[in-house]
Amino acid sequence: MSLLQTNNKKFNIPFVFIAGVLFLVVLAYFAAYIETLSADVKSIEKTTISVRINKNQEVYIDDKKVSVEEIISMLKSKSEGSENTVIQLQSEDVSSQRTLEIMEIARNNDFTVVLEVSSK
Repeated sequence: MSLLQTNNKKFNIPFVFIAGVLFLVVLAYFAAYIETLSADVKSIEKTTISVRINKNQEVYIDDKKVSVEEIISMLKSKSEGSENTVIQLQSEDVSSQRTLEIMEIARNNDFTVVLEVSSK
C-alpha cells in the first residue's frame, strides 16, 4: 500500500504510520512534562545542618563551636534560601537545656529535627 496514489488522487496513509506519529507526539509531551517535574524537585533540595552538644553543654554547628547567643543567627544563616532545612542534632543528654533550646528553635523556624542520642 503506497502513501500517495496518483491514479485516484486519494491520500492513503496506513494505520501503523498514524499510530507511530501519535506515539512520538505523546512521547515528546511526556518527556517535556517529566523534565519540568525534575526541575521542580531539584529546586526543593534540603539543607542539612549538623548540631552537636557535648556533655559540657557546648554547642557545635558543623564542627564549629558556637556561643549560646550565636545559635539562632547561625542556624538561620545556614538555612537561608532553603525551604526544607533538617537539623541533625547529636546530644549525649536528651533532657539537657541546650537540647531543648535547639529543638525549640527548630520548631519556631519550621526546621525538621533528627535527634541522635549517644549514651556514653
